[in-house]
Amino acid sequence: MINSVAKHKYVLYLSLIAMLWDVVSGYLFHLCYPEHYMAFYPVIPIYYYLLNMGCYLMIDAFKDKSRSHVMVFLASKMIKMLVSIVLLLIYIVFVKVQRVEFLIAFLGNYLFFLIIDTVLMSAYKPHKAALDEGEINNETVAE
Repeated sequence: MINSVAKHKYVLYLSLIAMLWDVVSGYLFHLCYPEHYMAFYPVIPIYYYLLNMGCYLMIDAFKDKSRSHVMVFLASKMIKMLVSIVLLLIYIVFVKVQRVEFLIAFLGNYLFFLIIDTVLMSAYKPHKAALDEGEINNETVAE
């Protein structure tokens, strides 16, 4: 199993970055484009934060010796993209208010959280963390 310090750091950093991004991006969006600001804008970064936490839990749950960390990570990113596309299409078809603003804000947040999650996950390094605890033998590392 991956050491709990790395898990806690990932969750802590993602939480802090998400809160900071929500406040700063919402403020700047409202300040720069008040006529295009959506009252529900703060919900978009919260949605992506919760989606990233779900992807993290999926990666952690499917972590065993037969699966590649990279493959599970890529599968979680694909699920995140598909869920986001479905939500975006539902909004565009049914709500029909501020479509362009929502699309730009939604995709901007998607890209931001994709980059942040990739950077944080690359720092996660499951093999290195497990090696530090002496839990992986030489055959597993040599895959």
